[in-house]
Amino acid sequence: MPEPIARVCVIGPGRVGFALARRHQLAGHEVTLCGRSSGDWQHIVLDAGMQPYVGADPVGEFDLYLFCVPDDQLQHAVNQFQSQLSAALTRSKASMLFAHTSGLHDFQIFQKCLHADPNRLCIAALHPILVFPRSQSVTPIADGFTVSASFQGNPDLAKVAVQTWGGKWLKVDSNTERSLYHLALSQCANHMTGLLARAESNLTPALGAQAKKVVHQLAATALQAYAKQGAQLALTGPLVRGDLATLRAHLLAVPHEQRALHLQELHHLWLLAQESGRLAGTAAQKIRDWLDLQLSSPSSE
Repeated sequence: MPEPIARVCVIGPGRVGFALARRHQLAGHEVTLCGRSSGDWQHIVLDAGMQPYVGADPVGEFDLYLFCVPDDQLQHAVNQFQSQLSAALTRSKASMLFAHTSGLHDFQIFQKCLHADPNRLCIAALHPILVFPRSQSVTPIADGFTVSASFQGNPDLAKVAVQTWGGKWLKVDSNTERSLYHLALSQCANHMTGLLARAESNLTPALGAQAKKVVHQLAATALQAYAKQGAQLALTGPLVRGDLATLRAHLLAVPHEQRALHLQELHHLWLLAQESGRLAGTAAQKIRDWLDLQLSSPSSE
C-alpha cells in the first residue's frame, strides 16, 4: 500500500490550482495554496478551509508539491521553489511527490531532482485532460476525466493524487513529443471551439439567437458518431459525396477573411475521405484539382 497523502502544497491559485486543491481538501488533506501576490483568492481559500500563502517558501512539510501554473510560467515557478524542494528532500524521510499539471512539459522540468532516490521521490507530469471553469472556483470538478501521466520513480503517490482528483490514470511514454501531444489536445478543445464559433457566426443571419443551440446540437451528434464509428466513417457532407457543385457554392459564401482557412480544412477532409475509401475515382480527382487551384490562387473561383 502506498503511503497516504496528508499535506499538500499547491502552487498557483488559478482555475486548475483551485479545483485540484479543493479535491485534496475534501479528502481530508491539509492544503496550502501558494500565489505570487496578494488578492481576493486568499479569502476564497480561507473560506474553503485551506491555507493561503504568498511567496515561494511556505512553512511546513508536505507530501505533495503540485505546480498548477500556465505552461509558459512553469519553469520560473519551479526555479523559485527550488530551494524549498531541495530542503524538503533533505529533511523528510517519507515518500514525496513533486508534480505539475502542464501539458506542454514532461517531468524533466524538475531537472535538479532527477538524481534523487526514486524510492523516496516521484517526479511527475500529471496533466488533467479537462476544460476547467473560466473563473476561480472551489467547486469540485466532476469525476471520470483522464489524467495523462509520465513520471520517474515510484508512481504510487502520483496514482493516489490522480485518484483523489477523481481522474483516470493514463500513462504516457516519457519519450513522446510533448509539443505535438499538447497541440492535439488544443485542437480538440480550443481549435474546435473556434470552428464552432465560426459556424455560429455564419448561421446567425438565418437563425438569429437559435444559431448557437443548433450548432451545439449538430456538433454533439457529430461527436457521438465519431466516438462510435471513428473519423473516417463519421465523416458526412458534400465532400465525401463528391459534390463539387456544393463545395463551390460554399466557397463563394465563405466570408473573405475565412476563405484560406476554409480551403485548408477542405483539403484535410479530402485526405480523410480518401483514406476511408469513400471518395475515389473521377469525383475525387475533380475535387482535388479544384482544391489545388483554389489553394494556389484563393481568388480564382
